[in-house]
Amino acid sequence: MENLNLSTLEIAQLEQLRSDIDAELASRSAAAPEFTFEFEATERTNGTAVRPYVARVTLDSDGKLDRHFKDLERFYGRREVRVEGEYTAKEGELLEIQFGGTSKNPKRYYYLVYRGEEVEIGFAFNTEIMSQVRKYLKGTAKADSFAAIQKLQENAE
Repeated sequence: MENLNLSTLEIAQLEQLRSDIDAELASRSAAAPEFTFEFEATERTNGTAVRPYVARVTLDSDGKLDRHFKDLERFYGRREVRVEGEYTAKEGELLEIQFGGTSKNPKRYYYLVYRGEEVEIGFAFNTEIMSQVRKYLKGTAKADSFAAIQKLQENAE
């Protein structure tokens, strides 16, 4: 890739470049293969229990995590809630999956769709994992920067 000195471009040229980049990113994202996964989790309901969910994670315009919740069925029993169903995710998407737990200790993990599989990246409250997730979502880190992906690649060789 040739070096592009952005400081030499006029505002109209920068806006066109941004528009072209956005269009290219959208077309590549649309072309990514999509996979179907199943989810099921049951959690006891009490004052501190949290509901299981699956969400695609992105960054909003302020650089904060934005969760796009998958539409899954919920069944409420007398003392428990069950969440289940199928959902789709594209190659390279980052998912946050909460299996239940309590408000002080939720069972929440990040997963990356990699080669058609959901690969567990790590516990959502691990600061190192949180940092890697943000870098991946910003585009400053690739999928193989995650230790779980590196391990898969080593095992494939």
